[in-house]
Amino acid sequence: MRALVVDDSAATRAILQRALGERGFEVMAAASGRDALLRMRQHDLDLVLIAWSLAGMTGFELLRAIRRQSRYDRTKLVMVTAASRPEEMVHALAAGADECIPKPFTPDVVYAALRHVGVPVAHAESIVCA
Repeated sequence: MRALVVDDSAATRAILQRALGERGFEVMAAASGRDALLRMRQHDLDLVLIAWSLAGMTGFELLRAIRRQSRYDRTKLVMVTAASRPEEMVHALAAGADECIPKPFTPDVVYAALRHVGVPVAHAESIVCA
């Protein structure tokens, strides 16, 4: 499976890339919404993990831009957010996110969320991402 991690934090991108890579995903990364849209045009993706806060284009705006294109109807979109207000997560789900993952998270939380939306993730012992 191909995944794209979109986050302006290099550390968060690295953690998510490692966690997904260790479960057999082919993982790409983008630091902005514009970069994410470019990569999506160039590659068929099964999964996109989107940070809520991005420079230039918010994660919510990116989510809406992706969902407006029928080409991505089957692509799973997961918001990764430090937002603690439940209404923000509800807002993202209503706009087309398949799931929301709150920060801070562990790889096991990510895997569980992906399984919940039907993304096959192999079970294994917990992976610690420092």
